[in-house]
Amino acid sequence: MRGKLVTVFGGSGFLGSYLIPKLRAHGAMVRVAVRDTDQAIALRTSGPTGQVELQAVNLQKEESVSHAIGDSDYVVNLIGILYESRKSTFQRVHVEFAKRIATVAAKHNVKKLVQVSAIGANRDSPSKYASTKAHGEIEVLKAFPDATIIRPSVIFGPEDNFFNKFATMAEISPFLPLIGGGKTKLQPVYIGDVAEAIVHTLEDQADGSNPHAGKTYELGGPAVYTFRELMTMVLQDTHKRRLLITLPYPVASFMGAILGILPTPPLTRDQVKLTKTDSVVSEKALTLRDLNIEPTAVETIVPGYLQRYRSRG
Repeated sequence: MRGKLVTVFGGSGFLGSYLIPKLRAHGAMVRVAVRDTDQAIALRTSGPTGQVELQAVNLQKEESVSHAIGDSDYVVNLIGILYESRKSTFQRVHVEFAKRIATVAAKHNVKKLVQVSAIGANRDSPSKYASTKAHGEIEVLKAFPDATIIRPSVIFGPEDNFFNKFATMAEISPFLPLIGGGKTKLQPVYIGDVAEAIVHTLEDQADGSNPHAGKTYELGGPAVYTFRELMTMVLQDTHKRRLLITLPYPVASFMGAILGILPTPPLTRDQVKLTKTDSVVSEKALTLRDLNIEPTAVETIVPGYLQRYRSRG
C-alpha cells in the first residue's frame, strides 16, 4: 500500500487508534475524517510528518464527505455507536452515513471500500443496533457492490469498553449483573486482529485483483464463552470477590429504560434486546483464518491490562 491514500472515517475511536498505525507501517498515506480534529490530534503527531492528515467532515453534507474522500485510493468506514442520542440515532449513523460514504466513494472511483459492521447484524432483529447495522450493509453494497464487510464480535484490548467496563463496575459494586442468567454466547476478538484484517483486505494483489470484493468476514477469537464465564474471568483477573446476580430480562429492560436517559448510559433497552442473540462467528462464514490471521486468545491479553484493577495493581 506504499503511497496509497486511505481515508478512514471515524478513525479517532478505539479501532482507529490501532488501524492507523498499521496503515502507516505499510507505507500508506492516511486521511482521518473526523467531526472534531482536535480530539484526533494525537494520530497526526504519532507518525512521520505528513503521513497522517486530519480532515474535518460533516457527514450530513455530501459535499463535505466528497471533500474528505477526494483523491483517495481506499476508504474505510469505522463509524458506529452503541447507544442513541438526540443527534446520533442508529438509523442516521449506521444507515444514512454509511450509504452516503459508499455513494460518494463510488462517484470518486475509489478502488476499495471497507465497511465495519458487527456480528449479529440482522435486518429482522428486535434490536435497532443490529437491524440498522444490517441495513447499513445493504445500502453500502447497493452503492458500492465490491465493498468488503467486516463483522467483528465483541472487541477487546487495553482500552476496550467491555472488560474495562465490568472491571470498573466490580470496584464499586458488590455484584455483577447477568442479564438473562448470563447465557449469551460471545466470541471476543482482539483489537489488533481486527485492525490487521482490515489492512489485509486493502493490500494490493500482484495481478491487481481484489479477492475480497463483495465478501463479508466475521471476526471472532479462538474460543466461545458465555457472558457468565467472561464475568468470572473479570473477577479472577482483578482478584475481586463479587456475587454474580441473574437479572431477568423484564427487570433488565426496565433498568435499561431508566439508565438509557443518561448522557452515557451503562445500559439501554436496546442493549438488553441485543443480549438475547449470541455474538459468535457463523458456521460457514469467512473468518480471520481466511485472511491468514491466527486469532489471539482472550487469556493472553486481558489479564495484563486488568491488573490495574487489583488492590495493588
